[in-house]
Amino acid sequence: MDEIKVTLVIPTLNEIQGLKLVMPRIDKSIFEEIIVIDAQSTDGTVEYIKNLTI
Repeated sequence: MDEIKVTLVIPTLNEIQGLKLVMPRIDKSIFEEIIVIDAQSTDGTVEYIKNLTI
């Protein structure tokens, strides 16, 4: 049986606080990739995501 590949897509706009809560809880072993799409956040969301080691 082929393995199912799953992509997690997270849309954001000034969600640094939410991402700090959610990202550590994501079981990265079940996702082929994690994509964060940002809509020009001004609260440091992009910098936070760029500095994560996923």
